[in-house]
Amino acid sequence: MALLLHQQNRVDEAIGLYNVILSFRPEHADALHLLGVAQHQIGNSPEGVELIRRAISRSPKQPEFHNNLGQALEAMGDAEGAQSAYRQALRLDKNMTDALSNLGAILLTLGKQKEAIRALRKAVGLDPNHAMATMNLGNAIRTESLPREAIDLHRRASNLAPLSEKVWVNLATSCMDLQHLEEASLALKRSLVLSPKLIESWNNFGFLHINYSDYKTAEKCFRVAISVEPDYGSPYAGLAEVEFLQDRVEQALSNSERALDLFKGDPQVRNRRAIQLLASGRIAEGWTMREARLENRNAIEHRGRPPVWDGSSLAGQSIVITAEEGIGDEILFASCLPDVIAKANQCYIECDARLVTLFQRSFPKATVEHVRRSGDRFKPIQTYDWLPTQPPVNCAVEAGSLFKHFRQNLDAYEGVGTYLIPDEARVSKWRDRLGSLGPGLKVGFSWRSKELSQFRNIHYTTLEEWTGLLRRSGIHWISMQYGDGWEKEVETAKRTHGVKIVVFDDADLSDDFETIFALGSALDLIICPSSTVSWVGGAIGKPTWVLHVRPNFMRLGTDYFPGFPSMRSFPKNVADPWSTCFQPISLALDKLLE
Repeated sequence: MALLLHQQNRVDEAIGLYNVILSFRPEHADALHLLGVAQHQIGNSPEGVELIRRAISRSPKQPEFHNNLGQALEAMGDAEGAQSAYRQALRLDKNMTDALSNLGAILLTLGKQKEAIRALRKAVGLDPNHAMATMNLGNAIRTESLPREAIDLHRRASNLAPLSEKVWVNLATSCMDLQHLEEASLALKRSLVLSPKLIESWNNFGFLHINYSDYKTAEKCFRVAISVEPDYGSPYAGLAEVEFLQDRVEQALSNSERALDLFKGDPQVRNRRAIQLLASGRIAEGWTMREARLENRNAIEHRGRPPVWDGSSLAGQSIVITAEEGIGDEILFASCLPDVIAKANQCYIECDARLVTLFQRSFPKATVEHVRRSGDRFKPIQTYDWLPTQPPVNCAVEAGSLFKHFRQNLDAYEGVGTYLIPDEARVSKWRDRLGSLGPGLKVGFSWRSKELSQFRNIHYTTLEEWTGLLRRSGIHWISMQYGDGWEKEVETAKRTHGVKIVVFDDADLSDDFETIFALGSALDLIICPSSTVSWVGGAIGKPTWVLHVRPNFMRLGTDYFPGFPSMRSFPKNVADPWSTCFQPISLALDKLLE
């Protein structure tokens, strides 16, 4: 009768009957075990642990007892104890799918991803309809940067257990990884119908609304999560993002500090705080904390790379600078390469294949090779069998870590100047070609990045928003747009607004960086959002006007771009229209045309 009531979720009534049984049979193993489970379920896990252990002392070879002990210990925060209990259950029954599922989940929290995946794959293999094992396997696969496999598993789990709020919140997380935002929203709504106070769902809803630039709703979601659990770190990180994106940097830092207090080991929280620190002008602290990016689950795996440089003297040493992030970042980070070359005995530079000849010309004392990268953006792998072995290279450093070593304060950015050298013969040809357009300013421009997403779009314009500038007389507007689909945008702008845009059909402005740099050098001016094109202009010392959202962390708490004297800042707040930037740009063009 007690068990029947327990199964009907009439837990208090079941507890009363278990106690009746134990009043005349104090060592009844099943009653001790089930009363312990019931106590755990109503939130009294310490008493539950004590009761289940008494049951085990009477009947030690029941795998269910050990499995349920593990769950109660896990609820108390004793991950190691839980792991031990699950393993004992599996010694008694190696094919117990519940114990395999629970062991996999706890191993994941302990950072033992590969062992977790083995346990969970076995559980799912034994019982393909085990919803929690399927969900936990999806979580484990996600930590291995396999988001497409993870989302398939989470979809399966939601079909197997549609009344479990946990499967929906985990599906939402995987959907957000792949920018399936509508599916994520639906999954989160379902999880909250089932459990209105589920903090993970409110937290994820907050980040989802950040993607939609709905900061007011995002803040409400994060505050709901905090009201339910004040010591939950992630919503404080979310509040930090909401504040930062609205240019309230000090408030952002306050929230990210609180998030770090509660979420000390999370590299994403530390990485985002680093950006906030840099935007506030705390340069040395920011670049040091930015090293957290190297701990993210999708960080590059370096195979055969020399030991990481610790910042000690490079006198008599050889070093390889390894490529990371996007090609625009590589161009930005290259501003520190002359510093390394000047200090090291021999410098090896790894870069995108599209930059090799440009870097070879610009840094003739270094050895430049293209990056050997495999995998995808979720699990990139770089290999170093191209490095000499006799003698071996002494150390290595990521290109993005150079600012930590060489740009600790604003003084260190002074005098950097031009550092990339275009091919002069190509520059001369482009000058002639631009000259054939006739008199007037030759202004190169781009309006967006190649990579677009709901979150990134706030940083980029549409071509239609340029119409007022493009109609100005005395200027030849040269497209420097790259990526896919922009040609149709140009045709629409010409047809709809009658604007004139020069497009050089024979110039590959996505992949031919010798042409991109030569064309940029031949122009009078470049105007663009913060993108690869802006760093091209900064690297060659070409006047480059950058329209961007505040805060831009590369301004380092100033109103300019330290280290890039040819770049000029035209900022706006995130909620402002882009005309906020175009109006002062138009006035600046007036002065050039006088």
